[in-house]
Amino acid sequence: MNIYDISLPLHAASPCWPGKSPLTLTATRSLSRGDRCTSHTIGMDIHLGTHIDAPAHFIVDGITLDNLPLATMVGPCRVIEFLGGAGSEIPAQVMAGGHRSDRILFKTFNSQLLSQSKFDPRFVAMSESLAHLLVQDGVRLVGIDYFSVDRFNSPERTVHHILLGSGVVILEGINLAAVDPGDYQLIALPLNIVGAEGSPVRAVLVK
Repeated sequence: MNIYDISLPLHAASPCWPGKSPLTLTATRSLSRGDRCTSHTIGMDIHLGTHIDAPAHFIVDGITLDNLPLATMVGPCRVIEFLGGAGSEIPAQVMAGGHRSDRILFKTFNSQLLSQSKFDPRFVAMSESLAHLLVQDGVRLVGIDYFSVDRFNSPERTVHHILLGSGVVILEGINLAAVDPGDYQLIALPLNIVGAEGSPVRAVLVK
């Protein structure tokens, strides 16, 4: 059994969406200062790094994170590679050939961007036609290897609305650089944050 950690490490310099809050880790107690233990408080945008988007992120009265069925985020998945360059969109044609699974993860040019310390707006996004096709196919979870399924300059966030409006969970910020296309078991469990629209996850693929 091979386990692939597809989660991004979180630290103060983790790239984040412009205007969003980076990670802060503040020591409230420290063994090095003579305290009985080491303890920290944490602050961060809920969509930093590898994270889940629940429907409530963009849909009025949408399902919040704590009401998502865990079975959506655990189970068989397929990794599909798209070879388009910077700034491109993944077309619906990428699903040609019978790529069917309840959970689809897209490996793209973005995997090269994840090693950079700064956010790059040239990331590969999903096309609206692909989003509609995934909904039509009954996909329950969609993942991409950067921080949004929509283009950086998309004012309406249409792909988010198409997917989340149909109850499709979105997994963003996954690192697929060391993962080959193919079939895996996905485990991407979020924190159980009541009323939240998303959560960081520790996501792994099992082969």
